[in-house]
Amino acid sequence: MTIQLAQNFSALMLRFQKQSQEEKLVAEKLEALKININDSREKILSAHENFNNVIDEKMIDFYIYKIQAEQSRYAQLLKEYKELSAIYI
Repeated sequence: MTIQLAQNFSALMLRFQKQSQEEKLVAEKLEALKININDSREKILSAHENFNNVIDEKMIDFYIYKIQAEQSRYAQLLKEYKELSAIYI
């Protein structure tokens, strides 16, 4: 009986440690996603500002592409953040 209790306790502690490690990894991933989301938002704002100040036709096309690409990246990062936070928070 005592051995069984000790084994159950050990198994429970091991599961708790694994869960704690997983939560730490998720928290790190969420923090990295926040940083990337903010970086992407800044890039979108910068590209919009540059687009508004450019004259060369090729540069206009470049900034249109850059804005669209960064908006797509931003949307994907937000989706990942929402999915991960819904599962673990």
